Amino acid sequence: MELRYEKQPEKYLRSLDTTTRNKLKEALEKLKRFEGDIDRIKGKPDRFRLKIFHYRVIFEWIKGTIVITVIEIVPRGQAYKGGRHK
Repeated sequence: MELRYEKQPEKYLRSLDTTTRNKLKEALEKLKRFEGDIDRIKGKPDRFRLKIFHYRVIFEWIKGTIVITVIEIVPRGQAYKGGRHK
């Protein structure tokens, strides 16, 4: 599968220190194989969240497509407070 990033995740990754950015990118590569702590977001059939350390990655995957779109990367505390995935 292919990963695409919206503007927020690209900007967020650039703002992180190199070590953290590299760890997140490694975990995001596993997402291409749909591996990791993934859960469907209730009420949104094509939206999922991936837990990576204390970060939450909100992404969209439409079954049958080869593209996963990363919508948002945020610290855990901010992930469920009205982000764009709601």
